[in-house]
Amino acid sequence: FLEGGDVVTGDSGGNLYVWGKGGNRITQAVVGAHDGGVFGLCALRDGTLVSGGGRDRRVVLWGSDYSKLQEVEVPEDFGPVRTVAEGHGDTLYVGTTRNSILQGSVHTGFSLLVQDPARSAGFHPSGSVLAVGTVTGRWLLLDTETHDLVAIHTDGNEQISVVSFSPDGAYLAVGSHDNLV
Repeated sequence: FLEGGDVVTGDSGGNLYVWGKGGNRITQAVVGAHDGGVFGLCALRDGTLVSGGGRDRRVVLWGSDYSKLQEVEVPEDFGPVRTVAEGHGDTLYVGTTRNSILQGSVHTGFSLLVQDPARSAGFHPSGSVLAVGTVTGRWLLLDTETHDLVAIHTDGNEQISVVSFSPDGAYLAVGSHDNLV
């Protein structure tokens, strides 16, 4: 969801679609936004949009009129983009198919932050903490400014499929394949 209430979706053909607020019609299309499927979309606090492509490994910054402002390609060693999330300032976090979490921006490029069998991730509402769930049942808390590991816990031996902070940031929900939260 964008700040104005529109919804943006991506498809397997690399296209972006803008759905008008309160309606069920596409109001704008960005054809060929990516070469291959669109896997990650993130509406930034400043009103711009970031998309991540699978096959092309590109992270693209879009203006409010959906014109391409800037793009950067994730190095092939890290694999295709699967998710994009906003951190502090212009920092972005990119999750890839090769169990990597990258940190950087479309202006400076990306560097490796975590390479572990990650399965899910979620930001504290303040953006200062990133929770990461792994396929081994471990979950980690990372300080997004210092990149320090704040905490590490194990909840069973099933993969952690979702980690999500409550809107006020007071609680963290951790959901695993053992059907427990």
